[in-house]
Amino acid sequence: MNKADLFYKPLIKEAWGLTKKYYWIIFLYGLINIIVSVGFSMSSEENFIVALLSIFVSVIFKFWSQRLSIMVAKGQDLKFGDIFEGFNNFGKYFITSLVYGLIVLGGFILLIVPGIVWSLKYFLAPYFALDKGMSYKDALKASAKATDGLKLKVLALGFILFGLIIVSMIPFFLGLLITIPLCFVISGLLYVHLSKTEEVVDSIAEQPVEIPAEVSEPVNVV
Repeated sequence: MNKADLFYKPLIKEAWGLTKKYYWIIFLYGLINIIVSVGFSMSSEENFIVALLSIFVSVIFKFWSQRLSIMVAKGQDLKFGDIFEGFNNFGKYFITSLVYGLIVLGGFILLIVPGIVWSLKYFLAPYFALDKGMSYKDALKASAKATDGLKLKVLALGFILFGLIIVSMIPFFLGLLITIPLCFVISGLLYVHLSKTEEVVDSIAEQPVEIPAEVSEPVNVV
């Protein structure tokens, strides 16, 4: 299937099927995530150490969230405990996420448009680092290749999902119990489908990474 053919109905339809299949695992994980996040936020208001710990825990849950979205998108047999097993590639994931965040922040500081473009171009980089153990440079290149020619479609998909979330809030927010897991699954499906193209991995070494000097200097950590 051509990458462009994923948008929009086929992707949402596939995501809906997976959402129904894995709904209670996603729901329970999301509930635990919310409880932990709220607990730390209430405890960290007057405690600097707890505040730092809260940030670290949020990164770990983000790591688990994106790993779960990939596992669901691949249709793997899942037990709830599988979500929390091990920290394979966590270091590379953390560095890649940090670099991605700095690139997007730098783009918004310089001009709004570069921030939007770079956020769309490199948003799959943490997934590549997590799933394939890539360094942040290779993950950025892979994401740039995977999203080549699709940035506007990804942006439009984002607006569609945002609209669904807004509409689902109307009946006492109950619709969020469906739309949030659906959006969660779609994020994993985007990575799985866009990373299938052989060109993404095969051409990584040939493609330059556009990291502004203002943003790249603080992250020479590997």
